[in-house]
Amino acid sequence: MHHCLFISEVAFLVAQEAVLYKHGRHPSETRQSLADVLALGLTCRALLEPALDVVWRCQNGIGNLIKCMPNDLWHVTPFVRSPHSIETFQRLAKGNFEEFEPDTVEFIRPIISSDWDRFYYYAKRVRHLSFGTDGNGPFLPVGRPSPRLTAQTYSELERYKETILFPNLDTLTWTHEGSATRQTVQFGTLFLSPRLRSLNIWADLVDIPPLIEFLHHIPEISPHLREFTIVPPEDLRDADERGNVYDALAANIRRLPELVRYNTTNYVSFQEFLQLRALPHLGTLRADLDGRDVQAIVGRPPIEKEFPSLDDLSLDLDDARDAFALLSRFKLTHLTTLDFHLVDCSHLAPVLVAIAKQCSPDALQVLNIDWDSDRSFVEWDETPTYDTTIDIDTLSPLFTFRNLAVVCLPEEVKYKLNDDTLSTIATAWPNIWRLRLGGTRDTDEKPGVTFTELAHLVSKCHRLIDIRIDVDATIIPSKPKTPLHRLELFTTSVNSPIEDPQAVATWIEEVFPEADLAFCERPDWPEKWKTVYERVNKEIAPTALPPMTSDDEDEDDDDLVEESDDEMDEEDIDEEEMDEGEMDEEEVDEEEMDDDDLDNQ
Repeated sequence: MHHCLFISEVAFLVAQEAVLYKHGRHPSETRQSLADVLALGLTCRALLEPALDVVWRCQNGIGNLIKCMPNDLWHVTPFVRSPHSIETFQRLAKGNFEEFEPDTVEFIRPIISSDWDRFYYYAKRVRHLSFGTDGNGPFLPVGRPSPRLTAQTYSELERYKETILFPNLDTLTWTHEGSATRQTVQFGTLFLSPRLRSLNIWADLVDIPPLIEFLHHIPEISPHLREFTIVPPEDLRDADERGNVYDALAANIRRLPELVRYNTTNYVSFQEFLQLRALPHLGTLRADLDGRDVQAIVGRPPIEKEFPSLDDLSLDLDDARDAFALLSRFKLTHLTTLDFHLVDCSHLAPVLVAIAKQCSPDALQVLNIDWDSDRSFVEWDETPTYDTTIDIDTLSPLFTFRNLAVVCLPEEVKYKLNDDTLSTIATAWPNIWRLRLGGTRDTDEKPGVTFTELAHLVSKCHRLIDIRIDVDATIIPSKPKTPLHRLELFTTSVNSPIEDPQAVATWIEEVFPEADLAFCERPDWPEKWKTVYERVNKEIAPTALPPMTSDDEDEDDDDLVEESDDEMDEEDIDEEEMDEGEMDEEEVDEEEMDDDDLDNQ
């Protein structure tokens, strides 16, 4: 064997190449690759340890580790499969549904010291551990799912453990899929370790008191945590419970001095938001800011101290006025990415002015402001249009930001752009690669942007691959000398004017040969734009299904009742015909019998 393979790091990389952790891979393929790695390790003593490190690196649950303990310690209860579950998993796994149904393992005697030997031998190799994914989960695509543990089994582990179970654990994840999350979070301290760097909790199935207790232990056991994602339960109807969870989060996040990334969907008060400035390394923050707290600070003097390292900020807000009130309080000079999700997109112009004032033109690269449809309680087929107009004057405060690479504004506002606007953008944002400044149109006024200036913008901005803008498709200009192959996606509105769809499709195909065409509106497009879509994308345009109304549901119910009545009537008629037929046969038999009797007499 070559001398370089005796270096453990090199041997580990060789063994790791045999396992490609990809989403969508069938569990049987991953299990076979793990078997190949193990076979590689058994060929030479120098390769055994690196191969075992690869095999045990990612685990979904700890059932496999329990099964490494003495056989007389544990017992496995097979999963009881119902006919419905068999059909479901056959459809998911193409027949190998056993791989998606873990069994249950539990202890049948007390644990003694010698029982831990093999457990610790393999547990020290686990780097990524997940719970709650029934089978091949979205985070850790290992082979056959680890058997589940009962709450009593976790309690026994907590009672008899001698040291930290996973001393080298790097990532710990609880997902929202499956029932294991509820059982294991209350024993979450079992899996924390001083070397833990990433913690992810989807807690929609978790009881509140164990979750709060677990949050208090995180800074004590894992003080070097760098990434923390938590999605609290959505059904916190009780105000006291909600306040307890939020208070526990706010109190313990500040005790993680090395935290770099914090992602949460719970409401964060403005005061708690300001307290996060105490984290010197916090670079990414994603949260839902309470709009009532933000409006309460309007008119107060600005705050001098800013976030020392924050460069990626994403906030869910009620409306643009909250964003303006927030930006007016303190500077965000380190930001490279700013992302606002708004329920109400009115009054955007002051927000753009505040961004230009509080952010650094040299640092900001990504600006994304969109309408949060999930929190707006709008029907799926209804798209609101807010009384806000985006024109060159609205965008002018941002023209000093030369390093902008992404500019996305909501589709649900009005746009009044022209060729001069695109010409200015081509000069002001030379590094732009995604530009979305158009949306659903509800006006008969022609857009001022033509295909000529659109092609000029794409030719000047050498990184531009994605653009959304409304164009006047009634004017077909001459084609540029060379096609613009960089553009990959061109989005416009189907309400933009168009006269000759074949000419428009030909121009797009020849000028933007690599681009796909998309529309802001849902399917149910005009025939002319549908023709352009089918020619450019080489596929049939999707058709829209009208939403079912209550009247339609009533009609469907009536139809079902009528069908069932008709079926019952048909059954009654068949029964009557059968009865009449049987009666006729009996009468015929009786007549024949009478004739026979007469003959005999």
